[in-house]
Amino acid sequence: RILILLDRSSSMIQGWAGGKEKYKAADELIMKLMDSVYSVNNQVEFGLRVFGHQNTVEENNCLDSKIEVPFSKENRDQMAARLADIHPLGVTPIAYSLQQAAEHDLVDEAHNIYSIVLITDGGESCGGDICEVMKKLINNKVYFKPYILNLEDNPALKQTYACIGDYLQVLKKADMTAAVGAIVA
Repeated sequence: RILILLDRSSSMIQGWAGGKEKYKAADELIMKLMDSVYSVNNQVEFGLRVFGHQNTVEENNCLDSKIEVPFSKENRDQMAARLADIHPLGVTPIAYSLQQAAEHDLVDEAHNIYSIVLITDGGESCGGDICEVMKKLINNKVYFKPYILNLEDNPALKQTYACIGDYLQVLKKADMTAAVGAIVA
């Protein structure tokens, strides 16, 4: 099972390479990842947890995290349809979202092997400690080292995310292919 942890905070509306908004680039990245994984193993189950999409920045809701697509096999169409309906809106509660994933999404370790792919354009904006959450809750549940795909050129974030997993910058369309290839390998 691969849980995609997706940033839909307000900053994801900003422009990305080629004039595309970051959130649309993230959607494309997810579809490429799913297609590539399914071409190797169609038994993988994908799930989607989104944060920063239910409340505005002004509301500053640091509990804004929701499973939008439950784990299931061959759910590409469901994923695409759900992504089309979710738009950037609020803040970035990454630590809380990781905690929610550990407590509610990564719950059947006896029968499943889990990995996480975090897609974002920045860091935690709610004061959470992603390293502490990762150490306490996720490390015992995640078999494959998580990947962090960052859509912004911010080298300092590599250090921020070092405690979670492998950090990959996706700054242009060609980077998508390399990032997806690294994950699939």
